[in-house]
Amino acid sequence: MNTIDYVINFLHNIELSWRILIVTIICAIVWRIMLTTFYRLIRKKQFGKKEKYKNYSISILGIILLACIGYGFYEPYTIKTTFTKISSNKITKPIRIVQLSDFHSDPTIRVEDDLPEIIRKLQPDLILLTGDYINSEAGLPVFQKSAKEIAKIAPTYGVYGNWEAWVYPGVKVFNNTGITKLLSDVLLLEIKEQKICLAGGGIDDSFDKIMIKLEEHKKDFRIFLNHFPEMWREADGRADLMLAGDTHNGQIVIPVFGPMIRMVRQDKVFYPHGLQQPGKEILMYVSRGLGMEGGAAPRVRFNCAPEVAVIDLLPENYK
Repeated sequence: MNTIDYVINFLHNIELSWRILIVTIICAIVWRIMLTTFYRLIRKKQFGKKEKYKNYSISILGIILLACIGYGFYEPYTIKTTFTKISSNKITKPIRIVQLSDFHSDPTIRVEDDLPEIIRKLQPDLILLTGDYINSEAGLPVFQKSAKEIAKIAPTYGVYGNWEAWVYPGVKVFNNTGITKLLSDVLLLEIKEQKICLAGGGIDDSFDKIMIKLEEHKKDFRIFLNHFPEMWREADGRADLMLAGDTHNGQIVIPVFGPMIRMVRQDKVFYPHGLQQPGKEILMYVSRGLGMEGGAAPRVRFNCAPEVAVIDLLPENYK
């Protein structure tokens, strides 16, 4: 491992508190030199040639830093569509799935009104939602308005996340939206003359019966929905694909450092965005989500745009 690889690996694995401290120190140094440079310019003090170039360079970095902070408040209003292909001998005709996760809707509309038209153009066969839909009850109408239009596009199924289970357990977020809630359910869907076994449940549900039923459908392509990525251990060998959310991919992703906030649960593992194979027999796609953490957390994303995930299930050797 060369020096650069060692540094990158080190920065990716140090604790959150140290990553925040390092970034804060760097920002403070840049701002200090930038302000000093501006002060001396105002006071018309002379710089040495080397000092002038050094201070001007750091001042430019400070301006870039300020622009990045501003962009962090803009990016939550943008949407990026990602495309992933999965081949399987259980699939005979292409099936397009759209996964949506972590809306975290607030009273202020961000991407919710744009979603239905974006998804409609993608022409999905199935739309799957993986939890955390509102940050407050005031955000419920914003989510439900968008969800109602989305559910008109294709059959739509969803599971609850930790915000629905722990923060707003009495709020029925799917009411009057047309979305089918999976509550420790296993459904056998027929899409393009082939069977898809769809299972899922909330974070506090028991999955024993689900897993037994999934094992009965080994010949069918099996999809398991849960908000928490670490639940792949329950489904490994029993599902072909798991869809999850929760981590937001860190929400703020700094080049070299990677995700700043690495949310982990019981197994103390951070699951990044994208397709991965965490076990022997299961693939998992983790969405980086559409919204942002609620409560007092700032509504910021950086280098981690809200995601509409398109997953194309294809026959083997499909061209």
